[in-house]
Amino acid sequence: MKQKFMLAAALTLSVTSAIADVVKESVMQETVGLRQSAAITKGSFFNPKGWSETSVPGDIHRSGNSAFFESRFTGNASRSGYFFPKNGQDNDYWFYRGTSPAGTYSAPLAWGAIADIGSIHRSGSGALYESRFVGSASKLVYYFPAVGQDNERWFYRGTHPGTYAQPRSWDDYTFVGSIHRSDSGLFFESKFKGAGASVSFPSKGNNNTNWIYRGEHAGTFADPKYWSDSSYVGAIHRTRTGPLYESKINGVNRGNFPPVGTNNSKWNFKGLHAGTYTEPQSLGEHARVKAIFGRDANARYESKFSGPTSLAETPYPSEAERENQWWKLQALKCDANLKSAASVRSTARMLPVAPQDTSARRTIDIGGLVSGRSAVMRSELLANVRRPNLELTHQDERYEVRSANLLDSSKGHVVGEMIVVTRDDGTFVSVLNAPNHKGVLEGRANGMQTWAPNGQDDFMGEDSISQEQVSARVSSVNSQASYDCDGKLIVDVLAGFSESSAAYVGDPHAFGLAQMETANLGLRNSKIDVRMRLVGIQILKQDYGVTTETLGKISTLFSTGITQYGADMVAGFFYPASGSTAGGLGYAPGRYNINRAVQPTAFRHELGHNAGGNHCNTSGTENYRFGYERIVNNRGRSTFLCGNNTSFYSTPLVLDEDGHPRGDAKTADMARQWREHAPVMSSHMEAVTPVSGVIP
Repeated sequence: MKQKFMLAAALTLSVTSAIADVVKESVMQETVGLRQSAAITKGSFFNPKGWSETSVPGDIHRSGNSAFFESRFTGNASRSGYFFPKNGQDNDYWFYRGTSPAGTYSAPLAWGAIADIGSIHRSGSGALYESRFVGSASKLVYYFPAVGQDNERWFYRGTHPGTYAQPRSWDDYTFVGSIHRSDSGLFFESKFKGAGASVSFPSKGNNNTNWIYRGEHAGTFADPKYWSDSSYVGAIHRTRTGPLYESKINGVNRGNFPPVGTNNSKWNFKGLHAGTYTEPQSLGEHARVKAIFGRDANARYESKFSGPTSLAETPYPSEAERENQWWKLQALKCDANLKSAASVRSTARMLPVAPQDTSARRTIDIGGLVSGRSAVMRSELLANVRRPNLELTHQDERYEVRSANLLDSSKGHVVGEMIVVTRDDGTFVSVLNAPNHKGVLEGRANGMQTWAPNGQDDFMGEDSISQEQVSARVSSVNSQASYDCDGKLIVDVLAGFSESSAAYVGDPHAFGLAQMETANLGLRNSKIDVRMRLVGIQILKQDYGVTTETLGKISTLFSTGITQYGADMVAGFFYPASGSTAGGLGYAPGRYNINRAVQPTAFRHELGHNAGGNHCNTSGTENYRFGYERIVNNRGRSTFLCGNNTSFYSTPLVLDEDGHPRGDAKTADMARQWREHAPVMSSHMEAVTPVSGVIP
């Protein structure tokens, strides 16, 4: 679909001077819209009043060059003795409003907040827009335009604030001080304002009239610079083997690191470990807000404070707690080795050998594939593909999930995939997407199997609904994202069924697990560190058609399950789904999608729309939120959103078997879209159950 939204997180600019640059470039905007003067309102964040200037309620004042305060009175503070409170506090005369000027790229305003000419606002899905008017968009009904477009009220300004933690791409709009990152991973600081794509980056290590080279590493705890790298005030550097230090200097900091635990005139010691999911800190190390701890535990905890830590003074929450005043539990069982533990259990869980149907032969010896028996490839369902190498990806008390890419038997090209969910009673459900056979194979404990082929599918029709205006009016994020023990973003999904669709799939939970894996396999293949997690099932008495009307009811129909399981997203499955207008429908972007249960590969396609993606970029427009297809020997090697016959989201970073990329950085890069929008997808609800271990 042509409408979509992107994710941008509002993070504090890493370069101190960049805040001033942002304000400067935002203020100096061309006069447009309702106001015909370029002057910025006195008493706004862009042009705050001083303490001694006359005030009315709502005026913004600034204390020197530091904190902002909002007036609660009418009059003159200096004459009345209405002093500012301490930073972070309110009093009878002032509300504390922080130290970053709101309405900038580093601190964007919401859609409905009072806008000034040049103020930066963020949509619920993360896109940034620059105001061309004065007033409240909610009262004036001035909606954001589609992503990538302007209208008479707003300029589209990208999806990232332009920091080292959230850099812009080369083709994004830029401003002085904005940080961009090249496709090869190099950082550059902009010296101009305008369309970034019109000016090329210099070569590695060099500057030019438009860009300053800023190195290969962001200077964050997750991506620290080395001692010899060019730095900036606040950049994090580390030795090759351990301790981390914060730079006090812009440019190349040649001062030696001080001894561990001490500071000097060039560096501040910041700890032994990065405080990330892959490198958690231990109790005893100094904490910072949102740092990850748990090196000395099996769980991962996010810090809610900054300061010294110890088992006695700042203990982790008990097993019965999710959080205490110091920590919030984020993930459990982080010492678990999923595959080694599962392999031991799998040897004892033997599935029955499938009887071979000599007429149709539409059965598969799933037990043989799982356990390694040799005689497993006599099924016509697996004709012309190599033996699948099923990898375990999920295990709980009752279910195990395995998946594999299907490879062409002659050249080894990826031509489909196979998902198998086995149960502890010897039964299974398998979603098969082979070149000549697509559908669901269900196995019973007595060895009998049932093959249900796909219903007729068309993944190129009108199957997504734009949510621009909804996103403009209502923020879609109300909690923080979830992560597994490796730091991958986790999106919690409720699978919803009608009684008839639940009966059709046999085991809704097994079917739901299989659906999650159809998406997760593609995310793994595409090198996207995001995973779907099934958190619950809800079954309705009534069946519904796959229509826009049904899609609009999903939040109400499945409200019980959303609340009970803390679902970020809902995937609905219906059968017979009479009156359906499509095999699947989803908001683009959004939390909800619905699918006909007879089309078991529709979910992963609609999920791509939920992430903000579109079908094939047939016009070649420079918009990367599209799927990709390359035609080889009259057969399309298509990604999920552009044909949906191989298990990939478009990405230029993954090559096919002939050495060609499976996407294009300018016209088809859904991997980038996923990375940018996934934090929003993961943040709709607080997780009821912490993530356990690692989701491969």
